[in-house]
Amino acid sequence: MDVTLHVYDLSQGLARQFSQQFLGTQIDAIYHTSIVLDGIEYFFGAGIQTSLAGATHHGRPFQVIPLGKTELPMEIILEYLESLKAIYTPESYDLFLKNCNNFSNDFSMFLVGKEIPPHITTLPQRVLNTPFGQMLQPQLDRAFRSVTQAPLPTQASPPLSRKTSTVDPVQESHPHRKLKVSKLLNTSSKSVTYSKVPPLDKLAAKISEEAKRPIFSTMIDFVKYAQGPVSQQRRLPSLPDFAAWMGSTITALPADQLFAAYDLFRLALVDQRVSAYFAEEHPSGTVLKLVQHLDSLGPSATYNLRIVTLHMACNFVSSALAGVVVCSQTPVAKELIKLVNTSLLDEEHTNVRIAASSLAFNISAANHRSRMEKGHDALSNEEQVELLALVLEALSREQSKEACKGLVMALGLLVYCAPVGGELLDLCKVMDAANVVSSKDVLAEDGITKEISKELLGKGLQISDQNV
Repeated sequence: MDVTLHVYDLSQGLARQFSQQFLGTQIDAIYHTSIVLDGIEYFFGAGIQTSLAGATHHGRPFQVIPLGKTELPMEIILEYLESLKAIYTPESYDLFLKNCNNFSNDFSMFLVGKEIPPHITTLPQRVLNTPFGQMLQPQLDRAFRSVTQAPLPTQASPPLSRKTSTVDPVQESHPHRKLKVSKLLNTSSKSVTYSKVPPLDKLAAKISEEAKRPIFSTMIDFVKYAQGPVSQQRRLPSLPDFAAWMGSTITALPADQLFAAYDLFRLALVDQRVSAYFAEEHPSGTVLKLVQHLDSLGPSATYNLRIVTLHMACNFVSSALAGVVVCSQTPVAKELIKLVNTSLLDEEHTNVRIAASSLAFNISAANHRSRMEKGHDALSNEEQVELLALVLEALSREQSKEACKGLVMALGLLVYCAPVGGELLDLCKVMDAANVVSSKDVLAEDGITKEISKELLGKGLQISDQNV
C-alpha cells in the first residue's frame, strides 16, 4: 500500500506573512500533518482520529508527500494504532510538545521505516528558541487547540478499528474454559519488563568512542525522559539509524563493553513504538543479530552481556503487538527459546535463571494472547513443545522461588486451552507435569501455583482426556 503525508497550514498563510515581524524568524507554516493509507487519513487531534482522505475539517492539504510503500497487513497496522491510543490521548495534545506531527512521525517510522521531513518536526523548537515564541507558547497552544481538536463530520469518520472476532468456536467450548484459573489468566497481560535506568553517563563511558556517534547521544536523550513526567512526549529518534548502529557495535566493541550498547537497546525497547518497529523490521535483523551474537560467544560471553541480553529480550516480547509478531517469526522465536534454554542451565548465576524464566513467561503470554484473542497460536507446535519441555526440566531442578514462579506461570499459559489430544497436553502427562509443579515447596502457598497444579494439570488434563 502507498503511504503519503498530507501537510496543512493551521495558520492559513498568516505564519508566512507575519512570522518574521513577530518572531524574528521566517516560518512558512504552522504544520498539521496526517498519514494517508488505503484511502483513510490518520491524524492526532482529539486523540487518534480517522477520516476519509481529504475530508477532514482542515480542508485541502497544500502539500502531499509520498513516503513509500508498506507491506504490513492491515490487522497489524490497526493493532499498532490501538497501542498508541494510550500515548496519544486527547488530554495529552500539546501544540509544541506532543502534536500531530509527532504522531505522523511515529506512524511513518512504523510503516515505512523513515521519518517525516525534519523541517516539520523541528518547527516547534525553532519557535520556542525565539523570545516571543516562549512568551506566546500558552496562547498559541490554546488558539490552535480549537482547530486541531475540532470535531469531524460524522460521515467523514470511518472507525479506527476493523477488528472482528476470529476466535475459533471450538476454542470457545474448550474444556479448560470450565476451570477456575482466574489468577493464572490475569497474569497474561502482566509481562515482565526491565525498565530501570542506570547512570547514563557511566553507560556512555563504557563504550568510549562509540558514545560520540550522534545516534547514541540522541537515544540517551530519548531514554532519559522515558520514565519522567513527560513520558512518551519525546520525538522518536531515527530507528533505522539506531538499528544500523546497534548492528555495528557487535564488531566495533569488545565483549566486555558490548553489554552497554545492549543495555541502551533494552531501555529503548520499553517504549512500545520502538519495540513495534523492531518487531516488524525488514529484514528481520537487529534483535536476531544481537541474540545470535551472544550465542556465538558461548562460554566466553560475560555475565553482564548475558543478563542484559535476557532483559532486552524480555522487553522486546513484553508489548502486546510486538510479542505476538515476534513469536510468529520462526527464526526469532527459535533463537529466543534457545536463549531461554542455555540461560536456564546456568547453575552459577541465579539472576540469569530468573531472567530466563521471565523471558519464558513473556513468550508464553504472547502466545496465549494470540490463542485467546485471534484463535490461533503465535508459536508453532514444535516451538511450544520445545519450550514446555525445557520449562518442565528446569522447574524440576530449580530452587529459586522467583525463577520457579516464572516457570510455573509460563507452563500454565502454554497449557491453558492447548489443542485437546495434541502433543502439548500429552507431554504434560509423559513428564508428569502436575507432580513437578506440586512438588515445589518454595511455591506451596502460592495461589497461581495451586490453580495450575490442581485445576489445570489435574482436573484440566482429565477433562481434556474425556473430550478426545
